[in-house]
Amino acid sequence: MYKFLGAFIAFSIMSKSPFPISLAPIVWKQILGESTGLSDLDEIDQYSTQVLSDLRNHGASLSDADFESGVDQTFTTVLSNGEELELCPDGQNQRVTKTNIEEFIALVLKARTSEATE
Repeated sequence: MYKFLGAFIAFSIMSKSPFPISLAPIVWKQILGESTGLSDLDEIDQYSTQVLSDLRNHGASLSDADFESGVDQTFTTVLSNGEELELCPDGQNQRVTKTNIEEFIALVLKARTSEATE
């Protein structure tokens, strides 16, 4: 996809016919090889960002037992095309707990911010 975008930009420059291109900042960061984070995901999927933030922030205030009984999340995420993706081997059967919440968030961010490059 980056090759196509590059060819499109090159054609625009060579033909001296500029075109307005409005891409999400996360796309520009990926083109430049910069790191992305939760704020970048927020620009393209506010709901997922809210869920991850709530898991991190409100989950910290819960006891382990309350977290386990109240959070029914496995190591999977739903991509923008609606496809469910396992974030690790056997992710469908691995539950998110207070001890692995940061690993889960990092894997979701990696999957969601790189889904266009695969």
